[in-house]
Formats: sequence, C-alpha cells, structure tokens
Amino acid sequence: MPLAYALARQEWGREWGLLVMALLAVFPLDIMTSTLFAVDIPLATSSCRPRRSSAARRSGPVVCRSVALTAHAPVPKYTPPMPALVYALVAGNILALWLRRGPFVGGWDLFGATFGVLVLHEGAFTHGVRRIWEAVLNQRGRPVFTGGESFLYGLLPGMLNDAAPWLLWSHLVCLALFVGLSFWLLRRLRAPAWLYWAGVLASPALVSHTIVGLPDLPSNALAWGLAIGWVLGAEQTGRRVFPGLLLDVVVFAAITFVAFNGYESGKTFFFVPIVAALTVPRIPIVRRLGWLACGIAIARLVDAERPGTTDAALAAVPHDAALLLHGVVATLRAYVVDWYIDFPALAIAAVIGLLVLRRNRLFWAGVFGVVLGLVTLNAFQYDGGFLVPHRFLLVGFISALIVASALAEPAAPRAALAAMGLLLASGAVYTTWTTVRFVTGPQSDAPHQNEKVYALPYNRAKLDAHIWRDRIRDATTAVDAIRRGSEPHLFFYGFSILGEDSVNPQMFVSRVLLSLGWDRFAMRTVFFDHGSYMYFQFPIHPLADVPATLARLESRSPFFVHVREPEYSGPAIVARWFNRAHVEPVDLGLTGLRSYRVEDWAPPGPIPIGAPAPARVVAASETPGFCLTTWRQDEGAYSHYSPLYHPGASLPDHFRGILSEAQHPPPGSKRYLAVTHGVTAAPDAAASEPTVVYLRGRLQNPGDTPRVAALQVDADDEVAVAVNGQIVLETLGWKPLARYQEQVALPPGPSELEIFYHKFWHPGGVHVSVTDAEGAPLPATCAGS
Repeated sequence: MPLAYALARQEWGREWGLLVMALLAVFPLDIMTSTLFAVDIPLATSSCRPRRSSAARRSGPVVCRSVALTAHAPVPKYTPPMPALVYALVAGNILALWLRRGPFVGGWDLFGATFGVLVLHEGAFTHGVRRIWEAVLNQRGRPVFTGGESFLYGLLPGMLNDAAPWLLWSHLVCLALFVGLSFWLLRRLRAPAWLYWAGVLASPALVSHTIVGLPDLPSNALAWGLAIGWVLGAEQTGRRVFPGLLLDVVVFAAITFVAFNGYESGKTFFFVPIVAALTVPRIPIVRRLGWLACGIAIARLVDAERPGTTDAALAAVPHDAALLLHGVVATLRAYVVDWYIDFPALAIAAVIGLLVLRRNRLFWAGVFGVVLGLVTLNAFQYDGGFLVPHRFLLVGFISALIVASALAEPAAPRAALAAMGLLLASGAVYTTWTTVRFVTGPQSDAPHQNEKVYALPYNRAKLDAHIWRDRIRDATTAVDAIRRGSEPHLFFYGFSILGEDSVNPQMFVSRVLLSLGWDRFAMRTVFFDHGSYMYFQFPIHPLADVPATLARLESRSPFFVHVREPEYSGPAIVARWFNRAHVEPVDLGLTGLRSYRVEDWAPPGPIPIGAPAPARVVAASETPGFCLTTWRQDEGAYSHYSPLYHPGASLPDHFRGILSEAQHPPPGSKRYLAVTHGVTAAPDAAASEPTVVYLRGRLQNPGDTPRVAALQVDADDEVAVAVNGQIVLETLGWKPLARYQEQVALPPGPSELEIFYHKFWHPGGVHVSVTDAEGAPLPATCAGS
C-alpha cells in the first residue's frame, strides 16, 4: 500500500495517492494497477510525433509503431483481470439479487406473462396473437400501457409459461433482451463491452432493473439502443444514398414496432434519428433529411397513440420559469445528493466522457441532453412523486454507452480517464455494498406507514413498487398445497382486496396462475370477487357464480375454501353457501386467508344469522319504518368513487366510517352533497344521479326458534344487505337493474337489517321487501337516531 501511495502521488499528487490507498482495501493490487496506470498506454501511443527533419519523417512512423507495440506489450499481463473482474462482479451482483429475492417480486412484474397466458387460452393461437396486436395498436386514451400487453413482454413469457410454468419467466426474458442488446450494440459501436458493463455495474439502479419483470429497462434499451446502433454503424458513411434511405425507413419502422411493444418511455427513441441527422458526420444530405422525416413521423405517431399517463405528464409541465427551475433542482437533489434515484457516479462520469469524446461527440451530447430533459418531466407530477429509479434508467443506459466510448478513445487526457475510472470504481463498490446489505439484511413481511418493503434495492418508488411479503408467502403456500393434493381450491379473493389496487397490485391471482400453469390452474382453482378487471380481464368470477360452481364441484368433494378476511368473513361465507355441508376449519399455513375443508356439499338452506351484538340491541326510541340516510355525489369529481368499496375492512365497519363523515362533511366536499336523515315507511329510494342510500330497520322474532325471512332486493349498480352485521348479499360494480333474493333464519329477539346502496349512473334505484315464510311483510322499526 505505501508503494502504491508513492507511485500514485508521483503521478497525480497527494490526494490521489490517499484515494488509491483507500481503494486498495477493496481491490487486489494487480487490478488496481491495471486500472489506474493502464491509462499511460494510450497516452504513450498518442505521444508519438514525427520529427521535423526528413530523416525523422522517414523514421517517425517506425518510432510510433515501436512505441505503440511497446505500450501494448504489457497489456496481457495486467488488463485481463479487469474485464474478468467486471464480468464477475456484474454476474455476482445479479445472481445474488436474484437468489435473495426469490418469488418476492413486484406485482407489476407479472402483468405481461399473465396477459400472455390468458390470451393464449381464450381461443386459438391466432386469436391470442390478434388480441395482442389490437392492444399494441390501440393505446390512445388507455389509463396506462403496462408494456405487458405485447409480443415481447406478454406473448413470449406466456408461451414459455405454457411450456414450463414458472413465476419468473418475464424477469428472465427482460434480462436476456437487455444483455443481448447490450453486446450487439457494443459491437456496432466498436467499444469494449467490459467498459460498458463497468458502467452498468456503477449504477445500482441498472443492476437491480436487469432482473425486473416490468420492462422499464429493456423497453428503453431496445428502442434507443437499436436506433443508436443503426445511425452510428460504421457502414452508414459508405452506404449508397437511395438504397440506404429505403433501408432507413424499414429499420426505423421495425424499431417503432419494437418500441410500441414496450413501456411508454421507450417510444421517445424518435429523438435519436433527429439528433443523428443534425450531428453525425459524413452522412449524405438526402439521408439526413430521411432521418429527420422518420423521427418526425414516429413522433407524430407516438403523439397520436399516447395513453393517459403521457397526457398527464405533458399536462403537468408548468409554464412558469420558477416552477421549471424548482423541478430541475428537485431532480438534481434526488439524483446527485440523496442518491434515491441512483448512485450518481455513472452520470458524472458520462459528463466527463462528453468532454473527452472525439468521435460523435455532438451526437452523444445531443442525446444526453434530450434524455436529461425527458426524465426531468417526472419532477412535475405528484410533487416529485415520480422522481424514482425506474423512470431514470434511460439516463444510466446512455451514460454507460458514453463512458464506454470515452474510455475507448485512444488519446483521451490522462486525468479524465483517471477520474472516470475512479468514479466507476466507486460505483462498483457502492453497488456491491448495496447488494450485500440487501442480501444479508432482514426484511419485514408487510409494508407499514413508515416502512415499505421492495423486491430489490433500487426497484423502489414513492407511490408503488412495494411488496407485501406475507401476501406473496400466502400465494406460495397456496401453490404448494394445490400441488400436493388433487382437491379443488376455491378462493374468495380478487381486486377488491386491500393491496390489489390499480396503483400497486400484489397480483395474488397471477402468482398462483403463473406458478401452476394454465391447465392446472383452470382444473384446480376458482376465484370469486367483486373485482375481476385490472387493466384487462382476469379469471375471477362474480359472487353470483358461486352456486353454479359449487353444484359442479359436488361430485369432486372434498374441496378447500379460502376466505380473505376482513373484506370477506369466513363464518358468513360458510353460513351463506355451506350451511348444509360438512365443513371443518383447517390450517394450511395461510396467514391472510381462513381455510376450510368441505365434504358432502349440498345446496344451502336459509342463511343462519347470529345474534346481534349488545350495542345493536339498546335503543333510546323506536319509530315504525326504516331509518334513511341519503346524499348525492358530484358526477365529475366522484363519478367513479364507490363508498361501498371496502379494502382492509368489512363492509359494515367501513360504512360506519362513511356515515360518520357524512354527518360532518369537510367544507367544500363534493363527496357528500345534500345529506338528509329521516324515516321512511317502505325501504325504497329512487335516484337518477350518483346517490348513496343507507336504510336501517329492526326486525323482531318473538319466538324461541329461528324465524325464516325472505329478502328481495331490486337495485341497479351496487347494493349490499347485512343482518346483525353479517353480510347476506353484496354485489359491487356497475350493472343495470337486477333482482336479488335470499332467505335468512333470524335468531330469537331483535335483529338489525341494513341496506347499503350506491348508484353510479344506471337508471333505477333500490326497493327492498322483507316477508315471512308465508309471504306476509315483516314490520320494521327505526331504532335510535
């Protein structure tokens, strides 16, 4: 170490010598010397100068060739460990992250493979291809294009899953596409591949996202990389004008198709031909105009087919200079100061690289500037909520290409090379340290208010990307249970459950589907829920299908039933559909679902109702009729909001909170308009606009045995019925007027009947009738205020 310090101090000064000593604590001596002192090799080559005399001019080339050979002679002795170390560190980091992560991947990663599997089994193979083709071509106005509804990231992993069911096919496909594209592109750019991978290693965000199934990285890398590789190919300057122009159109059309198969940011590759037309030297004017035309045409197509997220990003850009500056400062702080987006060493090295590049410097500077401008748009949405790693991957990818090209320059200044080398070394150390910390550190099971768990160190975000490890463990446990036996498994679970929202779904259904494969999934599992759509239709049945499904399963008994609580109630499910079957609670290791083993199933009878809680019995006064509370919702602000949607709670508990808010709505609230309270003789309510109705009445059973009562509900859109807090009917979502009938066995004494109704926009209202076994109406009273 003192020798290294002395040599480094002699070369660069005391501060650099101290830094070399610090790095020696991490890297072996031969690797350090090959990194820090190999910069003298290109310098020695570039220092050859022919002498002014004629004799010197004759000997000049011989002298230069001799110096070059002398300079390159020691290279095999020192440089082979460096590429090997880079590749080993990249592979080691990726492998360690992959093994440590296991099945605990983000829900967004599973959209592509799920979509591919589902469309392949909707009909013939050609039908699946047509569905994906339609999804790729029709992106305008969609809330978001996940990149999964595509050939590359949907059909391909879907076909692989059909061949061999596996949860992580999307992740392997994304890794293979990125690695393959990278090596092809480096060959086109004639830059050493290991220098590029050293840049990737210096970015923990790039390393993490190489194995993420959501195709943020390959979407950007494929589109931008293919375009860059084409315009900077060595054969472009020698290509004939008009055949070259025709080939340009074909190539850019193909890249456009690839880009439209991926995530939205990849479609911005149209800047590459535009920048290249203005900066790449020795290109005929006709082809430059062709590149400009191609870029503008692609930009117009991207604009014509932009989804809702792109519209939102453009609409959020402020027109005030102060706000623009604030966004730029926030971006720099998150990237360079906080290191939340990425470790900044690679981007800083790219800036230095732009200063020393000689070949295509203007092109790289233009591309780098465009990319910085694009990613800065993320600062203006949700108060910087999109300043997250996956939205800045394009910066890291372009930076790695710039650094590799700059380090390959034969006559780059020694100080610049040393600075870039040290930045890459520091990035490699930080990335490896981040990986080690992730692999060895503990992780909690579920996200909490101040703590979120992520699948990988830099696979994180402020609004989404966190995972619920307990939910994922339940999915893995359920898959193991299904594989062990031959019984069917019914799940009361879907997208109405907490953690399965459109911002960050955990995709429990997809985890079961992809792990089992379609054939076993379709044969052995059935899912029921109010929510079956998450950007596309999932194999989740409405609750109305439960009786028909159970009738088909009668000959396949025993079977298992798994109920997600608290959104559903295990006892209420058993009371409603299994009250004449032999049901035993079982423990299969599921922490978020209650499991039952069902034998000798028979069609259910009247739903047995439990006794009311003591608090529900006491009342200060009673008035004949039903207690009625109503309010309207603003059609614009809350036309899609459902007060009956209750993730993380039972419907009665959730709605009590809604009623409390309605009693004292916030000032200016558009969710609670014209709130009214009263008593109605009949449980009816007509509505022609977004309306919420809550009816509550007390029924009496004077006998000592359960009394059968028949409930009939006519309602459009959403309605639910609870007796003594036990749900006996619940149907959520938009639907036209329909009739629902249930029979309940009321316990002796008073019982409280609650009706929850919400209208979106379908014409109708709600009408409820309650009769006894002979068809006579049962009187109700409004108990309390």
